Amino acid sequence: MLLGVSRGKEFSPNRQDSDTAIINAVADNLRQMGHEVEMCSENEFLKGDFSGAELVFNMARHQDTVAKLQKAEDCGTKVVNSGYGIANCIRRPLTEKVIASGLPSPKSAIIVLEGAEIDADSLRDASYPCWIKRGDGCAQIKEDVSFVTSTEEAVGVLHSFKLRGVASAVLNEHLAGDLVKFYGVEGTDFFYWYYPSPTKNSKFGLEAINGESHGFAFSVERMKQISDDMAKLLNVPVRAEIGFHQYEFLCDVIQIRRYEPADQFFFLAVIHDYIAGEKQRIDHEIGDVFREMGEYLVAYHSVAHD
Repeated sequence: MLLGVSRGKEFSPNRQDSDTAIINAVADNLRQMGHEVEMCSENEFLKGDFSGAELVFNMARHQDTVAKLQKAEDCGTKVVNSGYGIANCIRRPLTEKVIASGLPSPKSAIIVLEGAEIDADSLRDASYPCWIKRGDGCAQIKEDVSFVTSTEEAVGVLHSFKLRGVASAVLNEHLAGDLVKFYGVEGTDFFYWYYPSPTKNSKFGLEAINGESHGFAFSVERMKQISDDMAKLLNVPVRAEIGFHQYEFLCDVIQIRRYEPADQFFFLAVIHDYIAGEKQRIDHEIGDVFREMGEYLVAYHSVAHD
């Protein structure tokens, strides 16, 4: 039996219907492939006994769910994506790992809020504009990701975080350039990318800060290589990222702004790969299916968010 764990409503701000449709579509496709599939919510997963599952595919975000996924992995259950990988994608540990690795990413700093005084002096090394993001978990409300242009704004955002009990924050420099969303699967040649709309398919509408894409040329191969390197670093074989590219001195600069486990239809082929007991290259036929699914997903979101 294969088990699918959907995402808690609090982790799908403005996307609950889309996220539910996505994981249900994955389950339906797996059933059409002949697999027995059972679905549950994060709450049901926490309360129930699903030890008989051969594989768990999930969109989980709650820390208790992630901890239970990790225990299942430790007992030999295959989990896509790994509970350990999901935990690595929380902003603070993600930032720490990426900085230590030297992989391309925006200049970043971690601000510990618990027991700390937040004032202008504590932000003396910050450069503006920048992004301030919740460091101890996933964004659940718009205020968990804030764009600031001055020390005064930054202090206000961090005080707001403290009042809400947020333990840490991550500061990322803001870099102008075309925003690109892309998906990849470790160990395969699959890599699907597109320009997200600044006004559609957005949790909080923050893509509008970058504006419309200009379509600057960039190296897809280089972006894929950075993505593959991060997948290995974070233990997230199926992943979705937001990156950007900009031109400085006629040199293409690619950095990853955000990295997270993929939520999309791309679970399908990877799960099939795991079920077969082989973590091998997915053949070109499956790759073509991936691309069709990606195109459908983009079209779906465009209609759903008009």
